[in-house]
Amino acid sequence: MAFILTSESSPSKTVARGDEVELTVGFGAARKVARRWLRESLLEECERRRLRVGEIVPAVEALDGSGRVRTEVDEFDPPVVLVAVDTRAAIAELIDSVLALDGDLDGSVAPVRVLFRTDEVLHELGTSPVQLTIHCRRGHTRHDPHGFAGVLDVLRCHGVAGATAIAGREGAVAGELHRRHLLSAPDDLPAVVISVDRADVMARVVPALLALDQIELMTVKVVELCKARGRRWLPPAAVGDSRTLSRLTLYVGEDVIHQWRPGQASLIKRGRQAGARRVTLLRGRLGYALGDPLRPAGGWFAYGRSPMIAIVIDTPDRALRWFELIDDLTGHQGLLTHDFVTAISPSRLRHDP
Repeated sequence: MAFILTSESSPSKTVARGDEVELTVGFGAARKVARRWLRESLLEECERRRLRVGEIVPAVEALDGSGRVRTEVDEFDPPVVLVAVDTRAAIAELIDSVLALDGDLDGSVAPVRVLFRTDEVLHELGTSPVQLTIHCRRGHTRHDPHGFAGVLDVLRCHGVAGATAIAGREGAVAGELHRRHLLSAPDDLPAVVISVDRADVMARVVPALLALDQIELMTVKVVELCKARGRRWLPPAAVGDSRTLSRLTLYVGEDVIHQWRPGQASLIKRGRQAGARRVTLLRGRLGYALGDPLRPAGGWFAYGRSPMIAIVIDTPDRALRWFELIDDLTGHQGLLTHDFVTAISPSRLRHDP
């Protein structure tokens, strides 16, 4: 289960609690439908429906269900991910529109719950591990305190174990579209900061985060901790629901999985051979883990130091296999979590409990 926390100034709608879901869809940035860029059509749908959040995040490399691999160096069709959050009915309508545009798109949804100006759920969760996802503005530069850098500072000052900031390309917030300019990126472009720690630790930092003007929306999701810095915890749990998929998320430095022979290429290659449903690699612009220094992306001296997030989605019966594979690739480094998602299909969300 996941939860959304919003500040008083954040745009919101009058809806029943527990009626929200988060949608993620991966595809190629150059994909066209009816002679139009698919990403443009999807963003226009998010804007027209006035979704709370609908943003495009670039990926380093991605493997889709058809077995096709896309990389960021492919200038014609680099991989991107659409992330949208709103009510169950609104996301169901968006899914219908998405699949009407292109029925081959692969995506997943997860239930969420909205809380206003409160962290009571985090207190109820006690010491359970959770993932905090913060949708915020990018800022003018990588170190702008009014962008994701300020969010990372707050998390670190309050003792949160680690976080990674990913800069988005463009997006819509409460029906307002934000795009990249021709020669520069505007300060209000979207960004996502992802952090993992115990619920009680996150509860202490939430009030400070809600006071930041650059934050639009935050989601908190309960996860299973599988591995942390070489220590193996619980393996991914299996479920009996045939519609449920397992999602393994790895947080690690690029130098750990690059090492001249790209570890991410090995992960994608093994995923292709194993018939994985989806594998996505994201590069963070800035991040930290425990007491380590900030890891910036970009620049010759920063090569190989970027924080990375690898996401593997497959059937639950293969989750343990992926756990062992990722453990072998990362050795004593990285943080690995597991949770469940559901594959998208037309109108199904309208009838799910």
